[in-house]
Amino acid sequence: MDSTRKNRAEMVLALYRLVGKPCWGITGVNTGTMASLDFGDKIPRPVRLRNPHLTPDQQQYAGEIGLFIKEAAWRLDSRASVICGSLSSNHEGGPKHTGLSKLLGRRVTRVKVAHPGLDVTIGFEGGLRLQVFCDRTNTTDESDNYSVHLADRVYSVRTLSQIECLDLQNPRPLPIEPML
Repeated sequence: MDSTRKNRAEMVLALYRLVGKPCWGITGVNTGTMASLDFGDKIPRPVRLRNPHLTPDQQQYAGEIGLFIKEAAWRLDSRASVICGSLSSNHEGGPKHTGLSKLLGRRVTRVKVAHPGLDVTIGFEGGLRLQVFCDRTNTTDESDNYSVHLADRVYSVRTLSQIECLDLQNPRPLPIEPML
């Protein structure tokens, strides 16, 4: 199996591992369209984050599995209505903040990944459903739709749903440009 197919398969399996795990961390206030969710066990961070928009737990711990929605459109639905989406107001107390807060403490009940675009739907207890639409197709801008964060690697779903994997155990050194 080539590395692209291997990365895709590993990332999809990581998303399926969300089933049964509680969501304990949400970040989405004053972040534009972005949202970040932490699931599963709380893994101690090597260095405490000082971001005042994070809870004390988020400052001290990372999720066993993290989902970071960067540029992709997304929407949170209940069984009866649309709660909020990526373009909802993201200010404290706004629809995005209060909507995403409904996921706190809820376990994931199902995950569906659509192929070939890698749109993802995550079902939660109580009939809530988070949908992420991989709509980044402009190859000139090259941006991430979303990324899945694990203890040892990060999978990014980039433009045109191409997968990039960053191995955190063996990161590639940054190229050094000579000074002129």
